[in-house]
Amino acid sequence: MATIVTSDITPPTVPSTVKFPQLLRRWVWVMLPFSIILGFLLRNGTSLWFGEGSQLFFQACVPVGAVLIAWSYREDWNQTHQELTTLFPNPRDARRSGNMVLVIVGGALLLMSQIGAMPPLMIFSVWIIQVGAIWYLFGPFLLRIMLTPLAFLLLAIPPPIGFFSGIVQKFQLISASMMGGTLGLIGIKTRIQGAVVVIQDVGHTIFIYPTTSGVGVFCFVLVSTICYLSWGRSNFLRGLIVLMVAAFITCLGNVLRLTFLGISARVMPDFAKILENQLLFIPTITTVFLCLLVIRSFSEKMAPSRTKNKKL
Repeated sequence: MATIVTSDITPPTVPSTVKFPQLLRRWVWVMLPFSIILGFLLRNGTSLWFGEGSQLFFQACVPVGAVLIAWSYREDWNQTHQELTTLFPNPRDARRSGNMVLVIVGGALLLMSQIGAMPPLMIFSVWIIQVGAIWYLFGPFLLRIMLTPLAFLLLAIPPPIGFFSGIVQKFQLISASMMGGTLGLIGIKTRIQGAVVVIQDVGHTIFIYPTTSGVGVFCFVLVSTICYLSWGRSNFLRGLIVLMVAAFITCLGNVLRLTFLGISARVMPDFAKILENQLLFIPTITTVFLCLLVIRSFSEKMAPSRTKNKKL
């Protein structure tokens, strides 16, 4: 909870109640443009996150996670708000409200992103506007309480295309290599050519597409783990260990998923084609569920938090 520093000078007596028209004007200046901005975000974010072959679908879940993290800070928020209202009755006090600088800066960046067709800058500008809106409406102390969910929201900003494409290609090559090695351990002969795995006994070819590589699942599990750790307020060191375990478990789950696909190709090639093209989401969802279940169990033992001692 934020520490409120008071001054020796007693503020002038001002009624603590605020008339509805005044409150409405303060919110309209933020909520009206924010509603328009949210429409831009949904229009551009849908194609960015759910486009064909996109592996950024995990970013669509980031706002939901940020809301859950913010909800976990509700008691700190309410307590700090009550203290501020008691100590500084004037709603225009600098400790209870801010200015519109960040909102204006975010609006300018949003305009630039629309002119230059830059989705990452667009989402970053929306983030700047959110920070500025909280500062303008509630002041610096309540903004400080919301730093964790606001920092988590930064995960919704798409990475540079070239950088992320390189990561996806690495995942494809590593997945193909691990798939071939695992199948070789159980006696299934394979030939690996880049991101292509050939089952030699039946001549079946499996191409590790970006959707098959597991990079989307890997990012989704890591983001979900960060959300869970932030919600539980785990300390940095223990949270880092849990993240490392989450990465290992996710990679192991991806190998098992690809191995299942390779065994299916060896035993039932026709079914493997259907599984690879149409039903791959079934083992993918199963892998994600099992990974999150194991990570949650491990994090509760490794990083005990308020979730064990406090009922929400």
